[in-house]
Amino acid sequence: MSRAVHDRRQAPSSPATFVINLDRSTDRWQRIERNLAEFGLDYQRVSAVEGATLSPQVLHQHYCPQLNQEQLHRTLTPGEIACYLSHRKVWQRILDEDLPCALVLEDDVQLVPGGAEVVARLAQTAPHWDLVKVFVGPTAKRVVARHPITPGFELTLTDKIPTSTAAQLVSNAGARKLLAMSERFGRPIDWDIRRWWVHDLRILGVTPSLATPCDPSSVIDALAGGQKRKSRRAWLKRKGIMLKYHFDARRHGLNRAPYEAVVKQLGPIDLE
Repeated sequence: MSRAVHDRRQAPSSPATFVINLDRSTDRWQRIERNLAEFGLDYQRVSAVEGATLSPQVLHQHYCPQLNQEQLHRTLTPGEIACYLSHRKVWQRILDEDLPCALVLEDDVQLVPGGAEVVARLAQTAPHWDLVKVFVGPTAKRVVARHPITPGFELTLTDKIPTSTAAQLVSNAGARKLLAMSERFGRPIDWDIRRWWVHDLRILGVTPSLATPCDPSSVIDALAGGQKRKSRRAWLKRKGIMLKYHFDARRHGLNRAPYEAVVKQLGPIDLE
């Protein structure tokens, strides 16, 4: 690495970046490493948990089949459990290293030009949020409030939380909440995060996404893919779960306080 790139990586304004990467996915690591070095981020690799190689004891250390029966229409796959456990490893690192916040990436994305500047600005507002979704995913959510962060990027508040965990900022307080809520879990990680009201998660977003997918599908996402069940009973249970989610989301409304606090701290910017 050149001296210039090394100096950029040590920039104090940039928060730590953790990349979740399977040990066997060396090509993905090399690709995202080049990308992050280009933007001068202080990045660290976190070895992803691989569900296929874990013992039943480890898989069920945090995954609770009883909760799963209550909360979901199907059992979680080993890959889904491993995906959740991989993110738990990163949240624990944030606490262990006493970081104000960190950018958490899965290895199938690349940061876009201008993304590092947005991350640096948002890191300064970390006391006001638990999690910032910086990758929207394929299904856009309705934006109900927006405020410029840098030219071309906006802080957003959406009617529902995007599902993907491919790229997000997690604060120290957020890591503590996320670990506590997943000490025993029965749903996929994104299903739990979307229900922000259960654990009072303060979640914001960014548009457009600060990261783009490198491939149509991720190794981590593929391993975490859910089981498809064709039984009518499972279909009806899933419909009931989704109806309850939409009812609860509407009943709890939007938590605007984190958005308003960040907007106040960001203040106006020069868009020219």
